[in-house]
Amino acid sequence: MLRHTMVVLATSLFIGGCSSNATAPGETLATVGSQRITTGDLALMTKFGTPEFRARLSAPGGKKQVVEQLVDRELLYQRGMDLGLAADPDVARQLEWTRRATIAEAVVRTALDDAAKTYYNAHPEEFAVVELQHLLIRFGGTQAEQPPKPPRLKNPALAVEAPRVERDEAAAIALANQLKSRIQAGEDFAKVAQEVSEDANTKRAGGRIGPVWRQEPRLMRRGWEPVLETAFQLKPDEVGGPIKTKDGYHLLLVRGPAQQRSFEEAREVLRFRIQSDTRRKLIQELKGKTKTTLSLPEADKAPAGQPQMSMPPHMQGAGPHDAAHATPAASPAHGTPPLDQPASAPPPSPHP
Repeated sequence: MLRHTMVVLATSLFIGGCSSNATAPGETLATVGSQRITTGDLALMTKFGTPEFRARLSAPGGKKQVVEQLVDRELLYQRGMDLGLAADPDVARQLEWTRRATIAEAVVRTALDDAAKTYYNAHPEEFAVVELQHLLIRFGGTQAEQPPKPPRLKNPALAVEAPRVERDEAAAIALANQLKSRIQAGEDFAKVAQEVSEDANTKRAGGRIGPVWRQEPRLMRRGWEPVLETAFQLKPDEVGGPIKTKDGYHLLLVRGPAQQRSFEEAREVLRFRIQSDTRRKLIQELKGKTKTTLSLPEADKAPAGQPQMSMPPHMQGAGPHDAAHATPAASPAHGTPPLDQPASAPPPSPHP
């Protein structure tokens, strides 16, 4: 994905009649002959890159990798100019395809921003964020979660199975209520969670899940919608539960009042959520205004329901088409590790 994004973005930087000296302002990061590669070039690539590309760019060594690829591409570009390939009809057509695709995706990007802003303003309650802690009591013989396992042993006889929880549901409810009474009587929620919680991913951190919003993907992937629903009904520092999910019974604690996530923080996940529908409606609207025809033999037409084929990189613009193939970061909470990582794991790239 990184190399594909590099192809699209780097190609888009040099189209539309730009000379070989077309360089964005900024600090020089590399030179290739008289051509500079600058921080402005990277900023442009960051602006139009996928979330995955931006995460890799900010990772250790990521910027160096991107700049080295830009240097390689510039070397090839300059060689192509020396060979007169810019006048080659096929190359000229490919550049025109890329120019058209980039402009087309800019139209989609503008429509996405407008639709995202409209949705955000109409549904502010969806972007409230609370700081959440929980503890989990399992029941019914379900296998307790374990922290990440060490490398697989060569001798299977040495493998140790995760313990199974044998208490029945009634015992789980009774234990959860006992723990709730202890906390309401003044015991620290985090210490109780460290002592008894059976969620291995949050136990060491005192049950801290971190900032969550109403459609928090980390929790929804685990089927914990009831946890989210209850969390946004609790008052600050109120203990909630027991709440049943497929994993057992939860006690919850919300730290402090809810905070409103800004549109800038919410933009990424909103664009990802609405991009397919927004693009489809935009295309339908334009087709309603402009006559289009498709003159293909019946045998060349795609069967109904067949997935859309990806276009070659030089025919794609540097825009939302890339995001359609990317996966949003695991956690929309700033600085919060995904719930399926141990608490000590580094946080993913933040987005709402």
